[in-house]
Amino acid sequence: MEAFLECAIHGLLYSRWCPVAERLRLFERRRMYGVAVQWCRHEDVRGYIGGVLGSSDVQGLLREEQLERLVLAFVQQRTTGEPLVLESYDFALSPLGGGRSGRGEEPASAARDMMLRIGQLPGEPLPEGCEWRLVLHASGDMEASDAFVGAEGPGERCDVAGSFVSPVKAVCIGGTQVQLTRIYADLS
Repeated sequence: MEAFLECAIHGLLYSRWCPVAERLRLFERRRMYGVAVQWCRHEDVRGYIGGVLGSSDVQGLLREEQLERLVLAFVQQRTTGEPLVLESYDFALSPLGGGRSGRGEEPASAARDMMLRIGQLPGEPLPEGCEWRLVLHASGDMEASDAFVGAEGPGERCDVAGSFVSPVKAVCIGGTQVQLTRIYADLS
């Protein structure tokens, strides 16, 4: 699950966050799940994503099926008040239980389908200066950790004001259903 989420996050950063003129410099093509995917070359970006997903806290949440949602939020800082969330991608994780593996999909095939769908997302990259963060929602207790910079804390929300909700794709990876939903603001 960790490798799948990491690959999906890199793909979303490529299509939504990175200005078109910078894509060749900041991203490289890799082959995962039988398709070409984009992977950020920037060490800080790779370190942050790998650090969050690879942390013992998140690994424990995945193992115990307590990680309910992973949200990739694109925000724009404002001069006053809270940052404005322009768009977010919500990975809702639902354990199937009983050792079931979903609709008969092979995990690699399901992951490939999700990566292909991410590569087809519409729209231009978000405005320059837009930042991004990972926000975790878990059941049970989550120890505070440096790996959770950007993790949702008490009172911190990741809502998109004036938003539209668009399901992207649902797949089964192992014994977990993953529903990816795009939530975006009307920027016109």
